[in-house]
Amino acid sequence: RVSCGLVGEEYAVCETGGLTTTGKNENHPSTTVKRKTRSYVFDSAYEMVEFGHTDRLSMGLLLPSHCPVTLKTDLVEVTVTLKVEFTVDRASVTTDAVDENSSSSIGKDSSELGVISLDLPCEVVHSGIG
Repeated sequence: RVSCGLVGEEYAVCETGGLTTTGKNENHPSTTVKRKTRSYVFDSAYEMVEFGHTDRLSMGLLLPSHCPVTLKTDLVEVTVTLKVEFTVDRASVTTDAVDENSSSSIGKDSSELGVISLDLPCEVVHSGIG
């Protein structure tokens, strides 16, 4: 199974300074912290595929015209990511070249599912019409 989704996320960016809980500056290094404030799922799709018989796959995902644009400032970040997950049955991926008597970690009785995730950042801009 292959699942795809267009996901948007908003983050607030904060910088933690050198002040401690007592209010004294003890020369602690400042760090930048991102906190997720909002998430969107613009579109998603999935397809069932058969191991060894599927050569290629095409899925159409739509990004609405009112979606937020990609933005990165000192205070806020807005991102859009294409997330792809491949879910595979580990037992169906074994090859005929593996000997039945070998100590393979994938056995005949294995019904585990493995997930391979891929996140691709997308840059979204709006252009003026005309």
